[in-house]
Amino acid sequence: MLDNYKYQAKRSVVAAQEAARGFGHDHIGTEHLLLGLVREPSPAQAAFADLGVTDEAVTAQIEDSLGTGKATDDAVPFDLEAKAALDQASEEAAALGRQTVGAEHLVFAIFQERESGAVMLLEKLGVDPEAVRPAVMQQLKATEKEEDGAAKKTAGKEIGSILVEQGSVDQTQLEEALEGARDKLLGRALIDLGLIEERDLVRALATQIGMDFVDLDQFPVEPWAVQLIPPAAAWRHHVIAIGERGGKLLLAMSNPADNHAIDDIRVMTNRQVEPVVAMASDIERALRTNMGTREQAEADQEMPVTSGTWYGESTIGPSEPWKGPEDSVIGAPVDLGTVLAVTDTSVFVAISDVVAHPSGFGMTVTLRRRGAPRADKWFEAVSWQHRWSGSGIPELSPRALRVGVEFPDGARVDNLSFRDMPTRRPKTPSMISLGAEGTGWRVDVQYWIWPLPPHGEANFFCEWPSEGVPLTRVPFDSAVLHEAAERAHVLWDEG
Repeated sequence: MLDNYKYQAKRSVVAAQEAARGFGHDHIGTEHLLLGLVREPSPAQAAFADLGVTDEAVTAQIEDSLGTGKATDDAVPFDLEAKAALDQASEEAAALGRQTVGAEHLVFAIFQERESGAVMLLEKLGVDPEAVRPAVMQQLKATEKEEDGAAKKTAGKEIGSILVEQGSVDQTQLEEALEGARDKLLGRALIDLGLIEERDLVRALATQIGMDFVDLDQFPVEPWAVQLIPPAAAWRHHVIAIGERGGKLLLAMSNPADNHAIDDIRVMTNRQVEPVVAMASDIERALRTNMGTREQAEADQEMPVTSGTWYGESTIGPSEPWKGPEDSVIGAPVDLGTVLAVTDTSVFVAISDVVAHPSGFGMTVTLRRRGAPRADKWFEAVSWQHRWSGSGIPELSPRALRVGVEFPDGARVDNLSFRDMPTRRPKTPSMISLGAEGTGWRVDVQYWIWPLPPHGEANFFCEWPSEGVPLTRVPFDSAVLHEAAERAHVLWDEG
């Protein structure tokens, strides 16, 4: 039913399922779907906010009209109205020339039926259901305009031009550096000539991608903001909260493409987050000053910090790209997030935070489970002791999760196929874990896949027998990885 749904739309449906279980209801209706859409970030959510439709208001109306019972972990079926809306959403997408269903299409489908539970709920809130579609379309246009404007603002803007505009170098110095750069990157050539510092280059790169640069040596860090993030999490993600702007928490980070870190901090602080770029060395110094050492943070938390940040402490060079992303490259995010499995037992498996590099790509496998056991039990599903039989041959234990990528040329990598870090260049593609983290109800595991798949149709796949997940494949066009890799920022030439 949800095979062609986008990630945001699927998350909205999952939120509706969780809401119905939380209310103790015996069905999922369009009211619950409306609540799911209001709770999950999307242009549709923004449209409802403009109309004054809030989570609290919808929740109160559902409780008033349907009552509440004892929360349950059991599967709750969709009623006929909700099923019809889920099916109709595909037709709404097709009518707008889309092959996949977004949250907006689900909204349009829900409000097709004039006497549905969602329509009557809005009317009780004093909101005209006829106003929903125009509001959503307006948000979609605003989002597209904002994205187009940001792209046009920085499109074709060369680092050299930005450095000149910032006053870091003059045109004569730039031309001299270009003439003498030879096989060096311009930024590195300017640094080697003593014309700029690495700080100037990072500031220019931030400008190129349309983000603010913050000099933490000069910025007055707000103590209240720092304290919002536990030291272990701040060290793990290598970020520090420094203040507030426009109601959003300012988050200084050296890798603004790390959507996993941004999402984790948003959930952790219950605040909207605005990332800003800072020097990695400045962030480390600020963390030590405000939070103590990484070792102290690890000692103070129950679960040890793992080095899960892709751009942190590794020393990967261009000669060993199978070990992880190069420190000298900031990868480009790819819109390849997809749900692999949602089961009746509330198990959720998804791919998120895909980041492309010239040499490969990183991704996060996101696991969620309603009423999950302790985090260490979930880590057990991907831990070493369940990956190998006594003979050293990988086997799928009934408790183990297998997740991976099938290449267009037939090659296949998964989380169970890696044993020891190879010291020599592998003859076949590889997939290695870069770290994991979690709580009792969620686990996120970061992986590095080397190399980029050849052009063609590839597949994400997973199977998890103990959780009732059969072998499941979700296709994608590997061309999007290659296109994103071309947008990756090379900070300097490793030689």
